[in-house]
Amino acid sequence: RALGLSTIYQPLSQVVHFEGVTSGTDTGQGVKAFQVDNLKKLAERWAPARIYQGSTEDAELACDRGIVGRILVLDQITPEPDRDAGSVAALEIFMALRKLGYKITFVPCSNLSDLPPYTDLLSAIGIESVLLPWARSAEKHLKHHGPSYEAVMVFRPETWVQNIEHIRSYAPQAKIIYHACDLHFLRHQREAEKADVVSRELVERIEAAKQVELDLITSADICTLHSTVEKELIEKERPGTKVVVIPIIFEPRGRGLPMEERSGIVFLGGYRHPPNVDAVEYYLSEIHPIVSKRLPEDVAFMAAGDAPPASLKALEGPDVSVPGYVEDLEPILYRARVMVAPLRFGAGVKGKILSSLAHGLPVVTTSIGAEGISDEDELLVADDAPAFAEAVCELYSDTGVWHRLQDAGLSYLQKNTSRNVALQTVADVLEQLRLPYLKARVPGIGEHAVLSGFGTPAHLADIGALAEAGLRVLSDTAEADLILVPDEADNAKGTEPAAVAAYAELEERLQGARTVVAIVDTTDKESAKNLGRRLAARLPADAACAVVFAQPRLVAGREGYTIEAPFSQREVRVIDLPYHEALKDDFVLPGRVASWHIERSLTGFPSLTVLRIAA
Repeated sequence: RALGLSTIYQPLSQVVHFEGVTSGTDTGQGVKAFQVDNLKKLAERWAPARIYQGSTEDAELACDRGIVGRILVLDQITPEPDRDAGSVAALEIFMALRKLGYKITFVPCSNLSDLPPYTDLLSAIGIESVLLPWARSAEKHLKHHGPSYEAVMVFRPETWVQNIEHIRSYAPQAKIIYHACDLHFLRHQREAEKADVVSRELVERIEAAKQVELDLITSADICTLHSTVEKELIEKERPGTKVVVIPIIFEPRGRGLPMEERSGIVFLGGYRHPPNVDAVEYYLSEIHPIVSKRLPEDVAFMAAGDAPPASLKALEGPDVSVPGYVEDLEPILYRARVMVAPLRFGAGVKGKILSSLAHGLPVVTTSIGAEGISDEDELLVADDAPAFAEAVCELYSDTGVWHRLQDAGLSYLQKNTSRNVALQTVADVLEQLRLPYLKARVPGIGEHAVLSGFGTPAHLADIGALAEAGLRVLSDTAEADLILVPDEADNAKGTEPAAVAAYAELEERLQGARTVVAIVDTTDKESAKNLGRRLAARLPADAACAVVFAQPRLVAGREGYTIEAPFSQREVRVIDLPYHEALKDDFVLPGRVASWHIERSLTGFPSLTVLRIAA
C-alpha cells in the first residue's frame, strides 16, 4: 500500500479461526498476555490510519469511510450488460463515479429482486444493491438512508414519477441527476410518423408525454444523456437546462479477421425493443432481396439478439438465421464482413453500432442509426431501401471503402468513447453540481496511466495530484500560495507554475505565504530532515502547511519489479515504514499543532501520508 498499490479484499473468501488452540484463551498469563499490550501498540502505531475507524453508532457510514460521498441510483431493473447497450452505459457511469471517489447504491425499483448473475456483477465491481427482504421499497430505503446521499441519479421517466416526491422529502440535500438513455417521446414520435395513419388522440398523447418528460428533465439539477442531437433538442425546447453528454463507452477491441477472411451480414439487437424488430423485418423484406441479386456470391444474414418474437423466427431460411440470445458476440463481430442497422425510428446513440466499430466491423445504417455518432466519415448512411442496398453491396465488395471505414471507426472510438473521455465527462457533471471528487483521478487528454498499467499508478508521482492531496487535508483549500518540491520533481501538471518552487528557494518564497504544500521524497532522508528544520525556522506564524510524503514507485521491467524513488529512476533498497513513525522527529514545529493523515477520504489516495501543520 505504501507503494500506491491497491489492497484487494475478496468478500467470498472464508477464514476459520480455532480460538485458543495455539496460545489458550486467558489473556492474563503466558504468551496470550502479550496480546493486550500488542493491541495497544498496534493502535498507537497506526493511529493516523484509524482516524475514522474508531467506535461509532453508525456502522454503515464507518464501513464506507474511504469515500468522498454517496450516490443513490434508481432504475426499474438491474443492468444486464450482455443484453442491451443501455446497461453497458449505466455500468460504465457507475464505475466512473466510483473511480472519482463515490460509493454507489443501486435500487431496482420494479422488483427489488436479486437477479443472478447481474446483481453479483454489481457486487463484484463494488456497487451495493438494495433488495428484498432487507428493503421493501425505494421509499422505505430513502426514509431511512436519504440524508446520507450527496446525489440521487434517476433512470427512466416512470422511475422519476414514482420516486421524485420521496427523494425530495427524505433526501432534500441531494443533487438530482436525471439520466436519459434516450428521449422516450422522440422515439414514440418517430414510430408514429412511420405509420400510414396517425390518430389525433395518439398525437395528443405523445405531446403530453413529451411535456412530462421535458418537465422532469428541467426540474432535475442536471440531465445526462448520450446523444448530442438530443442535447440540442432539449436546449431548444427548454433553454437554460443543464445537459451533459456522456459517451456510451466502447474501447476499441481490435481489427478481427482481415476483410477477405470475413463473410456474411449481421444485425444486433434486443427484440423487446420495437425499433429492432422493425429494422430486421424491413431489411429482410425490402433490402436483402436486392443485396442477394447484386452480389456475385450467396451472402448469409444473421439477426442476433435476445428474445426474438415468433414473427422473426418465422423468417429463418437457408441464408437467414435468427439465433436469439448469444452469450459471446465477439466471434460473430470478428467474422462478419458488414453490420447493418436499418433503423426507421428510435432515439439515443445506438450501442450496437459502437460495438461493431469496436470490433473493426464497418456499418451501414440510416440517419436515425447514425444519430449522435457519425458525420458520415465512420459509417455509410442511407435512408431508403435501394440506396441502403447499394451501400451494403459497396461496403461488402470494395476493399478500399471497407478499410477506410474500419480505420475511421476505430479512431472515432479512441477519441470519443474511451473510459478516459467518460471519466472527464462524469467529473464535469460533478463539477457543475459543485460536488467533491478525486480530481487526481481525472486524466488529461491522451493519458492512460491513471486507469491502468503495471506497478505504481503514474499519477502518484505527479506534483499536481500530490498537491491536491495536501490541499484536501487543509480542508480543500482552493489553491496553494506555495508548493515546495524536491529538485528531481519536475512534473507540475495541474498546478499554477508560479506557485511551484524548489527547496533551494524556500527562504525567499515562504515570506507572505499563507497556504503551503511541501512535497517530500520519502527515500531521501537527509533532504526530508533538512526541510523539516527549515520549515520550523521559517514557516510564517499564520501559515497552514501540508507535508505530502511521496511514496517510492514499484516499476515493472523485463527482469521483474524494482523499487525506484518517486521522482527519478534512482533505485531504492530500503523503505522505512510507516512514515509517520520514521519521519515524525524530522517535522517538529514548536507551537504548532501537527496531525498525521492516511485516510483516503481525506487525502484522495489509499495509504498516502500527509502531515497537517496548523497554527
